[in-house]
Amino acid sequence: MKKLCLVLAVLMALCACAFAQTQAELTEADLTGLWNMEYVSAEGFMVDAQTYGIAVVLTFDEDGSALLEYNGEPDAPMGWYVADGRAYISGYNPEMDVEILLSEDGVLEITDEVGSIFFTRSVEDVA
Repeated sequence: MKKLCLVLAVLMALCACAFAQTQAELTEADLTGLWNMEYVSAEGFMVDAQTYGIAVVLTFDEDGSALLEYNGEPDAPMGWYVADGRAYISGYNPEMDVEILLSEDGVLEITDEVGSIFFTRSVEDVA
């Protein structure tokens, strides 16, 4: 029984180390520009933007403003900022600022209690 507890404790410690990995510190330059929505996930469902003909563009401007456009129609203006190497968007969720995550392969993720929205840049924007 003691060996089993020890093995479980070691496994839990290894899992904690794996989850403790953080993304690299973000800068304004990492996010500034246009981002195209690839898909949304919520309540176990995933909606691919291209399949459903949805065009959502998120723009992060250098002045700290952000704008979501749905099929060419602008939504309410928002803001964004970087603090201590972490990025946040304000106005996306009226109750709180939401953290912006950027994966190593260049996928931007915004997640709140409703679900997650994933964006990528076009090849031209990356170059």
